[in-house]
This record gives sequence, structure tokens and C-alpha cells, in this order.
Amino acid sequence: MALRHVMAKKYRSVIIVAQSILIALLLCILAIPRFSGRKSESYHDVEHKLIRRDVRPLDVHPFENACNFPILEDEDLSLKSTIRHRKDSSCPLKYPLQVVHRYIDGSFLINSSLSDASFSCSVQVLNGALRPHAAIAMMSEPTQLPVDSHFTVNEDNFLISCSDGKNGSGHNRVSKTMIQELFSRAYMGVFDSTSRSQFARHMPKSRQLMAEMGFVTLLGYNKVGDNSAPNLSPILAEPYKENEDYDLLDTTGDIALNKFLPSRKKIDPDTIDFIWKKMEKKGCETFFNDDVMHTSRGLFHYTDKHFLNGFKIKPTDHYYRPYYAHLYKKLRNLWKLCWDGRLMSEEFMMPWFIALQRLGRSIRVKWWKFSKSANKCFFSFNFLTSPSHDNPNNLESVDDGLYTRLQALNNSGSLSNTMLIIMGDHGQRMHFSQMKFAGRIEERQPLMSMLFPKGFKDRYQTEFENLLTNVNRLTSNVDIHETLLDIIDNRFGKTRPEGRGRSLFTPIPTSRTCTEAWIPKNFCLCQYRVTVEEREKYNQTSDALVSALRDHLRAYSCLNANSLSCSENHTLFQPHQSVRMGMRTKANWTEKMARTIPSKAFFAQTHCEIRSSSDILITLLVRSRVDLAGLKHSIAYSPMIVKAEGKCANGKKCLIMGGSLVKSDWQRQHVYLVQYPRCRTIPNLSPWSLKLETWLRMAGIPFTNINNDFTKFSAKGQVPFVEVNGRQIGDSNFIIETVKEEFKVDMEPADALGQSHTRAYSALAEEHLTWVMFAIRGKTGYPFLFSDDGWGRYFGTGLRRFFTQLVHKIGIWKLVTCRANAQGMGRHSLGILTGASIIDELYDIAKEDLKAISAFLGDKQYFEGDRPTTLDATMFGHLAGLVYMSAPNDILLNSVKDTYPNLGQFVERIKEKYWPDWEETCSTMDMNVHLKRDISDGWSTKVDAIGEIHELGVMETLNFKHIEYDTQPVNLLNLTDENGRKLLALNPAKRVPVLIHGERVLTESLAIIEYLEENFDGPKLLPADSYARAQSRAIALHIACGIQPVQNIRVTRKVKELYGQGSEKAWAKYWVHLGLKELEGMVSKTAGDYCVGNSVSIADTCVPSIVFKGQAWGVDVTEFPTLLRVEKNIEQLEPFIAALPSEQPDAPKQ
Repeated sequence: MALRHVMAKKYRSVIIVAQSILIALLLCILAIPRFSGRKSESYHDVEHKLIRRDVRPLDVHPFENACNFPILEDEDLSLKSTIRHRKDSSCPLKYPLQVVHRYIDGSFLINSSLSDASFSCSVQVLNGALRPHAAIAMMSEPTQLPVDSHFTVNEDNFLISCSDGKNGSGHNRVSKTMIQELFSRAYMGVFDSTSRSQFARHMPKSRQLMAEMGFVTLLGYNKVGDNSAPNLSPILAEPYKENEDYDLLDTTGDIALNKFLPSRKKIDPDTIDFIWKKMEKKGCETFFNDDVMHTSRGLFHYTDKHFLNGFKIKPTDHYYRPYYAHLYKKLRNLWKLCWDGRLMSEEFMMPWFIALQRLGRSIRVKWWKFSKSANKCFFSFNFLTSPSHDNPNNLESVDDGLYTRLQALNNSGSLSNTMLIIMGDHGQRMHFSQMKFAGRIEERQPLMSMLFPKGFKDRYQTEFENLLTNVNRLTSNVDIHETLLDIIDNRFGKTRPEGRGRSLFTPIPTSRTCTEAWIPKNFCLCQYRVTVEEREKYNQTSDALVSALRDHLRAYSCLNANSLSCSENHTLFQPHQSVRMGMRTKANWTEKMARTIPSKAFFAQTHCEIRSSSDILITLLVRSRVDLAGLKHSIAYSPMIVKAEGKCANGKKCLIMGGSLVKSDWQRQHVYLVQYPRCRTIPNLSPWSLKLETWLRMAGIPFTNINNDFTKFSAKGQVPFVEVNGRQIGDSNFIIETVKEEFKVDMEPADALGQSHTRAYSALAEEHLTWVMFAIRGKTGYPFLFSDDGWGRYFGTGLRRFFTQLVHKIGIWKLVTCRANAQGMGRHSLGILTGASIIDELYDIAKEDLKAISAFLGDKQYFEGDRPTTLDATMFGHLAGLVYMSAPNDILLNSVKDTYPNLGQFVERIKEKYWPDWEETCSTMDMNVHLKRDISDGWSTKVDAIGEIHELGVMETLNFKHIEYDTQPVNLLNLTDENGRKLLALNPAKRVPVLIHGERVLTESLAIIEYLEENFDGPKLLPADSYARAQSRAIALHIACGIQPVQNIRVTRKVKELYGQGSEKAWAKYWVHLGLKELEGMVSKTAGDYCVGNSVSIADTCVPSIVFKGQAWGVDVTEFPTLLRVEKNIEQLEPFIAALPSEQPDAPKQ
């Protein structure tokens, strides 16, 4: 009995313990999503699924761009009648007896057993084909070849002939000598007249394999010239010397075609500054394989109006023109699909791959290193013209050959040290399909697809992120040139000289225009809204669109396709008239632009709503290709998610990216920094959050912090992240690079040594020291994290707090341990030999890092001297945690205070200068104390008389910069009241506004705005660029000094006094109309979204009031379309709306 009682008690104890464990596990399961950010439905997966499969799932979308470039289906409706798919690519044998066999590696075997008769074979080397005899290949004396044994021919161009003494046949063979100790660097394969869509429909096997291999294909790539030479030379060469005399812009204000292919002077190909010449100087081996298609042609031979007839000196180490000159002479310059049992394209692709495969196999080094023994690299350019030049359908004959060779290269590891580009020079120009609606577009959208070595994205993470983002940006040929120069000159992490284009490894803004990308208007695919007349033909109904879109979205199980609804309001777009006309030059431009060209189809844009399978409402921006009647919609690219319901139920994250943002009502040129909640002793526990906020303060960039509440994460699960200009960006280094580009901020050292310091010491802090600290804290429990001074208070009270903290401790411990171990921290220990613990070793490692950082800082104010750089923000973010989050006797804290005091002083110095609100931030936990700086007693005016108006400019500036202020109204028609007398005392000129800042009194609106600009943080209204700054001031001064004074109250009163009732109105109307006309002329040359470019400037603070004045005096302002467009954009900004007279406290009710 006693035994049973004891056992029963034990069983009950076990059951109670088990129940407790189960309850704890249940609570853990409920609490884990709060920490991990996981959810039952992966919202960013929804966005990623809404992207076409052949494009990588990126955190950006092509619909974000200011340039609305068209995206076509692979087989557009307008091209259906022109597309032919080949069923068989085999070729009949002219000579069935094939005794010479060539293997895929380029070696040969002559098999005597295949012939009953005796025969012999010989090889002749082909040379020549240089100016002045560029069409003629010279042939050497024959050399006998071995029979029944493998051999290679160590020449580029040669002819193998076999004869039984009675008759013979010759076959051109192209081989490549095996060079053992080379480094293959860059390889380009170009298909003539091949658009991205054309490649997709006619090369399906290759396209699929390329996607699997990781090729990056540019979606917004736009050609810059008509035919091959003006499109490939901006990629392969620096600008021609012959076009230096031409202006960049032509008489129409557009990019001059002569900047790519000058017409006044013939170009000497030998003098062109090709990329391969730069590589030859570095000791590289070079390769130029140009399928000429006709003995009189060649990439830099044609036409004779532009080029001298060919190269006089062999341009590269390996040059294949002699082969093509001999072949096309035999063919009588008539291309054939087949040649003696073989596809011609197979012959032409052979030299592309033999050298690459052999070089790749013979070297096993990382792509960014040279072979130690030879110190050489390799550049290969290959241009396959004949299959696709005249007929786009013939491209399909190349698919099997390209697929087989890419597969062999991929499987052999030959691409481990190579950048590989597969591209088109332009789309189809010769075939009648180019006259179709989609043909005009495809002609201007060539294929551009690139593969980088696997090690690239790990070594250059920021550059690779930029590359993936730029897939969806407007790009052109000049950008590819800059990208190649980055690789050739190893410009990663360095200041790049200004070139024609932008490297794909740097951020390309969504605001980019064709002019900025060097794309002439007749080739530019940025679309325009259709005219009113054309729109009247369109049947505006959502039924057809909903049907097509619903079918498109049914594949996504995360969406409820039946819940789809779309707006009836469609905005219609189409390419520029010169594009729709297929203009290749600008001859008779004015006359042709005056013609009425009927539309063939449109691109429609509208907003739709759909619910996810968990009933979350999602708003989509949809673009479709639609016929003229509006009855047939096709969805070529999945919609962009522009909005999702705010705070979703059950703590789930809202849909992020693709346009769905945490801050849906965002302002332009304003950064929204999403970071963890505040703490008591340091603004943020995350060193990367502290780094970013400090950098934004240093750079003077306007920003607002957003608390992530442990639930808001980027699409990649990252915190911190930012949202800027409708785009979401993660990773602190990538954020800084992108924001620098968007805001034109330069905080980096100018010299290469300083840039190297930044890269090296940033890596030391972020990739080493911080993870040593995390490893130490992970192994010591780090109680601060869950204390009330840390994040403890965010986890509730009582049992809930206990279990929530337990789950978070486990999760964070695992995260920190895994990441620290991945960095190599904590895996090694000398304790077996020295008796030291792992913790001791980690402290020693951290102290060595601090020693190195301290030595570099020395007695300098900042790490790079007397001005702050990004490195200072990085170091502060990672060192501040040691000072403000450590236990009182922490070893590393003592090191910073005592052993390396300059580091502690640096932290205090940065805190004092850039964090004056530190204590208030930590005590209040307010995310945005920095936005609450005050200016008192601001003055403005509101009057009912027509002669004066509320001074918008100063108030807009105060609002833009988030400066708190008070206003005191004054009636300029009656200055006898208290405020009037006060104004007279402050400004005897009796003018407003007047600004009082402390003891300082300022008058004149432009002077006040510049004072605010120089003394307060927030958005910059004076552009960083000196020319843009001068333009902004010129426009503001024209308004303030040229228009405003002639119609103010004093002047109009005097005119009325001298010339009678009504004269003042005629006077004011005349001068304001003249001033606005002049202003329209100024702004039309500088405007983007705003007066000067796409950022708000001091000029924009003056525009709304002067347009209003014009209307008040009876001026027909519709004469000034640019001004009205700019004014409309300004009026949508919250700072402007808040400055309106109707929004002021003393505004009349009616």
C-alpha cells in the first residue's frame, strides 16, 4: 500500500511536470511568431509569386519606374501571323562520307576505316582579311595530317581537305589552341537582331537552362542606336574620337544620333579605343569572332559611309575574319541554314566555346584572381549574325546548340572564373514582323542576360543587390560598358569616374529618363498617355480586364481570384509616335511628328483589389496590353502590390515590397527607417539601426523612425530597413549606398586609400568585432537584453512575460550562436593548451579588434580626419553598445574607457554632436524626438484683399523640415491693431513674412528660407549640384523679384490712384501674364516632377502662390502647361497642404 502511494505520488509529479512542459511549449509556440516574424501565410511570398518566372524574385518591381516601358508577352497577338516554330533542325549531308570528325573539345580524328579507298588529308592556315583586302583570306601551303589518331590544330582559322586523288572536298574548321595557364575573365555572345521576347519564344531550352544557371536578364534594357555598330560600340569601346565635335543634344533637345555613329568623318577601326585593348595592356589574351554574313561587311566595316573598310592590323590575339571571308566567298555571300549536313550556326558557335571550356578546365582559381603562374586573363567577343539577321524564326535553329554547350560548360565547372553575357544587339529590323505593334517595341528591346561566378554575390553583396534591383530599372548599352569597366579595372568599392552610363553594380534611380540613359527619343520606349481623340475609341470597361487578370492569378493559391475587382478608370499609354512609325533617323522630324498616326493597340493601367486566402485586402497596380476596342487584355507581367490592409489580425505582418509599404502615405525624398523599439540607456539595441540613424543625422537627410513592434520586417525578414520614394530597401550598407544616390550625398573619402580604410575597418567592426560581442553575450546570458532598460517591458507581465522571455532567449541564443559560429567565433579554443576558457579567448579577440580600431583613429576627430564619413557612423553604431549596454565592470567597457580612451571619447563626441536628443529619446522612448525642434513666433499673413496673399513659401519650408512654429496673422490693409503695430516695429518696410528665431529677426521670404536651410535639419531645398542650385535660385528670384513686386498692394494702390478705378487690374494682369510666360520658358527647360528635376527645391516654394496670383488677376494660366503640371505635383505634398490659408487656425469658416 505504501509503495503504491509513493508510486502514485511520483506518477502525479511526472504528470504535473509533463503538463507544465506542454503548457510551456504551447505558450512558446504562441509566442514564437512574435519573435521570428513567421506567419501562417507568407505575405512576401505572395509578392514574389506575382513576378514572372524568368525574372528573379526581387524586392523591386518594374512598375515603380517613372519610365513606363512596355512589357510584352513572349508571343504578342500582333506577331502571331509572323511566328514560325521549326520542327526539325537537321541538315542533309551533301557528302555522306565523313572521314573527319571533330569532337566538342575541338580535337579531330581522321578515320581511315570509313573509306575503302586510300586518301590523305591536309590542313591550310587562313590569314589576311585585313584592309585594304578585308574581303580576301590568304591560304598557306598544305600540311599533311595524321590518320587514325587524335590531333589539334593550333591555329584560329584553317581549312582541312581530304582527297583520294580523284576528287576532294574541303571543310572549314575553326579550332583554338589549348592554353593552359590563362584566366578567363569576360565572355560575350551576341545574337544579331534578337529581342528579349524573341529569344524567349525561339530559344526555350536555352532560356530555361539559363534561368536554372542563375543568369540575370534585364527587363528595362533599351537600345540606343539603329543597327549593330551604334549599339555594340557603346558597350565595347569609349566614344569615337570622330564624334568629339558633335554636341550631346541635337536641335530638338534630344540625344544626338551622331554621338554614337558620326556621319561627317569615316572612322578608322584601328583607332577605336576598345575594351579589349585595355585588357591587352593588363596582359590578357583577346578574342574577336564576328560572323560577317557577307565579305563586304563586318561589325566595324559596315557601312562604308561610316567606317574605313576594315582593320588594317589584326585587332585581337585571335581574329576569325579570314575564316568567314573564305566561307562566304564559297557561299557567294548567300547564307544557308545548312552546310554539308551541319547547321551553319553550329560551325559559328564552335570557337565561342572551345576556348572557354578548355580555359575553364585548365584553371581552378576564383574569378577575381589571376593565374599565379601566367598572370593572364581572357576576353572573348562573339557575334553570330547570319541565323537571325533576316528572319527571327531562324533563331530557333540555334537553340539545341546553345543549350548543349551551356550545359556542358555548366557541368564541367568551366564557368567558375568567368562572367558570361548572352545578348542581342537590337531587335528584328529586316523582317516584316518589325512593322507590327509589338515588332516596333521588340526592335528596341534587345536581350541582355548575364551570368556571374558563384563567388561574386558573396564577395560583393552590395554590388550584387544593386544588380538584381537594376534588372527592373531603365538601362541601356552605356551602362553595360561601365559594368564591364568595373570588372576589368576592379572598381568595386571605389569612386568611379563619371562616364556616359551607370554601372549595374551601382543604384539606378526609379526616376531615370531616356535622356539620362543616352537613349534618343525615336528609340526610347518610355510611354506617353494617349490623346483624347484616341481614347474616345476605347471601350472603357473592367469586365474584359477582370476576366484576363483572374485567369492570370488563379495559379496563386494564396489569392482568392473570385474576389478580384477592378476600377473602371483606365489610363492608356502607348510609345512615342516616332517609335510607332519605326523611325531610325530624325530626318524630317517636324513634318513626321505633325502627322496623325493611327494606334494599333494600347497599354492600359488601372487599380484592382483582391483578397488573399486569409482575407487580407490587397490593392494591385495592373498593366495590360489591350486592343483598340478594349475587349482583349493580356497580362504580360504580374501586377505590383501597392497596398495591403494596415495592421493585419493576429499579429501577422502586412504584405511588404512590390509597392506595399509600411508607410503607405509616404512623401518624396523622405526616408522612413523601420527599426526595433527604443531602450532606456541607448536609442536602439541593434548596432545596425544605430549606425543607420546616426548616418542619416550626419548626412542631414530627412527621416522618420517607425517602430517595428517586433512584427514589421522587410520581405527578407530584415530589421532595420528603410522605405524611400515608394521603395523598400534592406541591409544597412545597401541602404546607405542607395540613399546616397537618391539624395546626391557624398560622405565618402575622395582618395582610394581612404576608401580602402572604410571598407576594411567597416568589415572589422561589422563582420568580426560585433559577432565576437554577440558570442560573448550569447554565452553569458546577457541579462540586459530582457531587463526593463532593454526589451523586457515589451513582453508583458507575470507568466506571459516569463514564457515570452524564455522563448525569445532561446530564439536569440540560437540565432546569435549560429551566426557567431558561422563567423568562426566560439568554435576554436586554446583552452586545452593554456587553460583559458572560450569566453576568455573571445574577450582577447575583441580587445585585439579594439586595439586596431584605436590605433587607426589616433587623435583624429573622425576616422578619416576632420569631417565625418560613413565609417564614423558604422563605428559609432557598433562601439556605442559597448559603452551604454555593458555591465559596470565589463572587460570591454573598461578597455574602451581605460586602455583605449580615444574610442570612448569618439563615442561621446558623436553622441554630443549628432544625438543632442539622446537622453530625451531614451527617457521617453519616443521614436522621433529629433522632429520636435521649435521655432517660436513665426509670422505670416492672411488677407482677403486681392492685392496680397498668404506667404506660402516660408510655411512650406517650415513644414518640409518638420520645424514646429507659431503664426500670428496680420492684415496688411490695416496695421493699427496690436499685431500690425508689432509688424511695423519689426519691419518698417511693412512687408511679411517676418521670422523671429530667438533674438534674431529675419525678413524677405527667400532670405528666411535660406536661413532655415542652413540652420535646420530636414529635406534640402537647395540642390547639392551647383548648377541645379543656381537654376533653383534663378527661378525663385524671377518670381520674388520679377513678378511679385509689380502687383503687390503698394504698387497696385498707386496705379489705381494715378489712373483710376480698374487700371490696377489691367496693370497687374499684363505684368503677371508676361512674368508667367517667361517663367514657363524657364521651367520647361529644367522641370521634372518639380521646377528643377524630380526633387522639391526653393523654386517650388514660390510657384503655387504666383500661379494663384495670376488666376486672381484674370490671367489664363492654361497657357502654361509645365507650370500647371509642377503646381499640381506641389499641391499634393502634405507640407504645402498644411501651409494653405484654409488650414490655419484663424482661417474664416467660409
